[in-house]
Amino acid sequence: LNTTKEVEIDEFKQLLRDGYDLVVENYFESITGTVEDFMFNALKVLIAVASITLIVSGILIGLVVYTSIVERIKEIGILTAIGARANNIVGIFIAESAIIGLLSSGIATLFALLISVTLNRMFDGFIAQPLELLTQGDLGIQLFAPSVWVIGIVLLFSVVYSMVAGLVPSLRAARLNAVKALRKE
Repeated sequence: LNTTKEVEIDEFKQLLRDGYDLVVENYFESITGTVEDFMFNALKVLIAVASITLIVSGILIGLVVYTSIVERIKEIGILTAIGARANNIVGIFIAESAIIGLLSSGIATLFALLISVTLNRMFDGFIAQPLELLTQGDLGIQLFAPSVWVIGIVLLFSVVYSMVAGLVPSLRAARLNAVKALRKE
């Protein structure tokens, strides 16, 4: 059979199945289909884990900012007494939240890049090279290919998310009464 038409190939496969009890199997499609199914399921699991992690990290950032506010109530009272407005106090804690978000996402990005390089090497050794032997060519498959703009978007999102998570505690700090804050020990 010398054709690339899918209809003729399917008819030939059907003829072999029905008339001769032979099954024509494309091992490359079978292997790549299995790998694609595995990757899709792994992606679902990673999205679920990332969603839970995002919620927990927002709560933890809010708690860190709240703890910072509780520890610095007297300083907030002094700032208010010398004329600092509510938006100045909110700005201090929002900036602190942004720094926390930038540092934590920077560290997480470095770990993610390290893990992706490791997994790419493992994938190349265990899966890509045997597939290249089957197809007799270079597939050029890379499991994880992080791009600079995606990393930038992730860092920006992390900073903004951290600022939003620190907003509620910082608004609470801005509403503190200067006299009551100065009396706290």
